Amino acid sequence: MAEHSSPATEVDTFLARLGDADRNEWERASSAVRSDQKAWKAAGERVAQIVARMGLDEQKAQLCQRAAEIVHGKEAQIQHEDPQAALWAAQGVIVGLLAGDRANRTDLRVLKMPFLRLLRERPIGAPGENAYCEIHPTVPLRFGDCQACRDEERYRRRW
Repeated sequence: MAEHSSPATEVDTFLARLGDADRNEWERASSAVRSDQKAWKAAGERVAQIVARMGLDEQKAQLCQRAAEIVHGKEAQIQHEDPQAALWAAQGVIVGLLAGDRANRTDLRVLKMPFLRLLRERPIGAPGENAYCEIHPTVPLRFGDCQACRDEERYRRRW
């Protein structure tokens, strides 16, 4: 997103793109939330506190309601996944965007990762660029390889 735009403008842009998210995006989002619920809950609580201190609770509620309407309209695309987890992912992005740079970068990364492609203003990259691991949907592939898979393999070899 453009650095000069306000958090509310960034959320509006995200919501406009959310309706165009494809099935893979929805599945990645719901899978990301389900795969690491502790991190999502912790990050969401910290960032939500910042949003509350900024006095944006009412705005957050309205924007999250808009996201819920979009998610419910897309449930046919995510019927085999968990629509509630996809909704939490969308709401997490909204809360993260409203907090802006006041939140810890790690918290924001956890909240924004499932819909990161939608947060970019540039067109979708070439095949393989900005791809994510199928086993670890929140881990971007680097040179076609997943760091989490490598770590797991390394750990298994030790024992």
